[in-house]
Amino acid sequence: SGIKPEIARGIIPVSSYTKFWVQGDVECLTNFFNLRLKSDAQKEIRYIAQAMLELIKQYQPELFTKLIEKGIR
Repeated sequence: SGIKPEIARGIIPVSSYTKFWVQGDVECLTNFFNLRLKSDAQKEIRYIAQAMLELIKQYQPELFTKLIEKGIR
């Protein structure tokens, strides 16, 4: 019906709760955050990236410091 798949997933009942694990090095995570926190990134992924960064800041302060040093914008 012309709806983008990433939008349609939001109304599918299974998408009401999602659990996922993320693994990567500092370079990979820096790249992820720099791309996903940009103002032109999809709103929902910006929310997820911001929440992830807050969790890293809270639970992994050393990693958070390294990410900031690497240049999270």
